[in-house]
Amino acid sequence: MKLVEPFLARKGTPVTPGVGRRLSIDPGVRGTGWALWSSTAFLIACGLHEPPLSGASDCGISRLAIEMPQAYPNSPVPYQDLITLAFLAGRLVGKAQAGPFPVEAQWVFPHAWKGDLKKNVCENRIRRKLTVDERLVMEEVSRFVPAGQMNNVWDAVGIGLFAWRGGI
Repeated sequence: MKLVEPFLARKGTPVTPGVGRRLSIDPGVRGTGWALWSSTAFLIACGLHEPPLSGASDCGISRLAIEMPQAYPNSPVPYQDLITLAFLAGRLVGKAQAGPFPVEAQWVFPHAWKGDLKKNVCENRIRRKLTVDERLVMEEVSRFVPAGQMNNVWDAVGIGLFAWRGGI
C-alpha cells in the first residue's frame, strides 16, 4: 500500500527548539508544505511532508495557520483529493492541539490568501516579501525538496505571510 502524505518522512531545513513560534501548513495529497516562523513572524525553517508538530508545544509552536481545502465549481480537482486533504488538514490541527498547551489554529481558504494567481506569479510575489535571510532559508530547503514539489513549500510560506504579515 502506498503511503498517503503527510505520513512520509520530513524533508527540509533543521528545526531547532524555540518559544512562541508559528507554523503555516499547505496540506497536500502528494506533499504537505510547512513553514516555521519566529515569534515575530520571520521564516526560520521550512520543508515538505510531516510538519514539526510532534509535541507542538514542546517545539515552541503556539500558533498555526493551515489552508482549508475548498471545492470550486467546474474545478478539475477530483473530489476524493479534497476529501483526503480535509482529512489531512484535520489530522494536523488535531495533532497540534493535542497536549498540555493547545496551539491556536486558524484556517485559511486558498482564494483568501492567493486569489486566482498563477503559481509562478504567486511564487514571485512571495519571494519579493521575504527578507534576504528568509530567501537563504528557501535556497537551503531546495537542496532537500525536489523541484517539482517546491510549490507546496512556497504555498506554506505564502499562507504564513498572509496570516502574520498582511499578505503576499
